[in-house]
Amino acid sequence: MKDPLKTVQKRADARRNRNLIIDAALACIAGDSEASMVDVAQAAGVSRATLYGHFSSRKELIEAVFQDVMQRTEEQLAAVDLNGDPAGALSRLISLSWKLVDQHKQLLAAAEQELKPDRIRTYNDQPMTQLQYLVDRGRREGRFRDDQPVEWQMTCIYAILHEGAAALRTGRLTEEEAVQVVPDTIIRLVTT
Repeated sequence: MKDPLKTVQKRADARRNRNLIIDAALACIAGDSEASMVDVAQAAGVSRATLYGHFSSRKELIEAVFQDVMQRTEEQLAAVDLNGDPAGALSRLISLSWKLVDQHKQLLAAAEQELKPDRIRTYNDQPMTQLQYLVDRGRREGRFRDDQPVEWQMTCIYAILHEGAAALRTGRLTEEEAVQVVPDTIIRLVTT
């Protein structure tokens, strides 16, 4: 008969190792979007066998890290006050969105290497839904332009955020420029 205490302990150890691996992968990728599985195992303090026991490939690991970060991103964005003036609320939401995209730009680069664009977009559905709600409200109140389909504006906003991160990674924008240009471009896209 199996010892239930040992089973619980093994599960707890497995969860702890998985969390260590995800945290280590995020830290490694923040420094190098091409960090290897060996780099991650070393940073996590686990064997390669343990790492591969949790994640069979770099793609699977990158997706797990990206999913974890997007879940935390959703929680942070959900805390933004969207009441009051739609333009002010949009500015708050976009500023935080850009800060989070900038913070995880190397992870985004790794995800773009490993995952299909539609898969990455799926992880952005909730934040984009929140943004679309705000844009729809601004349109209803006559504060935001309505001469373009809202779906097109959402596509443009998504592209601006992601391309802004790419421009920052490649040096086409400095951090000082990006923090001004990216939110300003998005706000100008939707406001009248």
